[in-house]
Amino acid sequence: MNKITFLTDGVRGVTNRELTLEQALRLSKAIGTYFGKGSRILVGRDI
Repeated sequence: MNKITFLTDGVRGVTNRELTLEQALRLSKAIGTYFGKGSRILVGRDI
């Protein structure tokens, strides 16, 4: 089982190891459904 960490300031997981593309797509669809059309969401990443 992959270890994805959900915190108050974001979601944490190593791309393609802990957080797969399919999981990221499912999560983003769920977030979009929750907030609805016209909402603004900030997306960031670490390099």
